[in-house]
Amino acid sequence: MLNVRSRQKGVGLVELMIALVLGLLVVFAATSFFVEGKANFVKLQDLSKRQEAVRFLSDVMSVDVRTSSEIEKEVDGDGVEKMVLSFSGARVDSGGDPYCSGVDVREVKYWKDSDSQSVMVSADCGSGHIPPEELVRGVSSLSFSVSPSPLEGGFVDVQLGMMPVAGGSVEDFEFRVASRKKITSRLRYE
Repeated sequence: MLNVRSRQKGVGLVELMIALVLGLLVVFAATSFFVEGKANFVKLQDLSKRQEAVRFLSDVMSVDVRTSSEIEKEVDGDGVEKMVLSFSGARVDSGGDPYCSGVDVREVKYWKDSDSQSVMVSADCGSGHIPPEELVRGVSSLSFSVSPSPLEGGFVDVQLGMMPVAGGSVEDFEFRVASRKKITSRLRYE
């Protein structure tokens, strides 16, 4: 007689269990790659936003410093350090005034608001003060160094600390801007 049980068709329990374990390993690996990729994407997006914020702030400040006639640093009653830029005449080089439409700006101030962790700007347009506006968020520190000597006059060094991104640390950025009016007036007398 033939033994029917020796010619078994189909999958046994052991093979099925091995196939399930291998399938779960593949799904786990694919999920891990997806989660890691998503985390890297979010971190890269945050870094990109921070870089864009730093670039925007340096561009805006650079235009204001370059077209200013006087640069001062002041500390208000609350101990907040502010950069004060004074202007004489129209800012034709910059394509018009971004703060005071139709009127020449007299003064622009930059500072860090400790409550909102933001860089703020306000302007005096002669006809009144423009209320403070938020330029960039996520700022941990902001300081200005105005060159005091006549030989170096017209330069502003800006130190900017940005809040950490995705478990990183505070990143510091630094840039230097020259006032065209100060530099050209210095060159005329040399």
